[in-house]
Amino acid sequence: MHSSSLVPALFRALVCPCLLLVGLSCKSSPTEETPAAPPQETASAETEVKAEAPPTAPVPEAKGEAASAVSSVAPAQVPPPTLPTAVRESPEVAVAPAAASGEAGKIPAATKRTAAGLPDPLPGCVSWLRLKANPASPTAHLPHYAARQPYILLPERDKYSSGEKLSPPLPEGTTVALEEKMPQDDFIRRLSVMTREKQGWKFLEYSRNSSQEAFAPAEAGACSECHAKAQATDSVYSLLILE
Repeated sequence: MHSSSLVPALFRALVCPCLLLVGLSCKSSPTEETPAAPPQETASAETEVKAEAPPTAPVPEAKGEAASAVSSVAPAQVPPPTLPTAVRESPEVAVAPAAASGEAGKIPAATKRTAAGLPDPLPGCVSWLRLKANPASPTAHLPHYAARQPYILLPERDKYSSGEKLSPPLPEGTTVALEEKMPQDDFIRRLSVMTREKQGWKFLEYSRNSSQEAFAPAEAGACSECHAKAQATDSVYSLLILE
């Protein structure tokens, strides 16, 4: 045999038995099953759900000084809105006009009086003729109280009538009595008296501190010096007009 034909024959003699053995081994071993891939529709549905609702990242808790600072801060309190307050009109109060300087105030009829401690004829002075008070009398410089009422006792009273104007000088024996009280008093506090005598006017005063007390003589002070300035009305500051 030639060498060229010998090689293929030798190759077949060696290879064929090997191929036969391989085929037998493949038939005897079981075939492994490949797991089936999940359906594409289910995978796509899960992907859509995950896209719509992404997981929420957890909020880190404050630690250390930051946590204590946050816990110590109180929430700001917002003040309630201010509502407009209704304005109430105060009722009108009748205010008496202020009396002019030196103007005599009237004494109410209900003022408490007493004759205790007064010599005659002073206890009946309220029944005498009344003199018109002089609004220009300088009471700001005198010790007389603002509320006062002058009375006059004339020797021949029947000759005089209300509204008559007296002519100075006044006759001897004339007595002028001035009732006085403080605005808050409900009683006559003082009675100032001047009596015309031959030598001139004599001044006396009687005073008390409550309605329960009797009158007591008081020092007349500088009455004569002050009344001497009223020369046009015979030392009488009240108007010489009978009421």
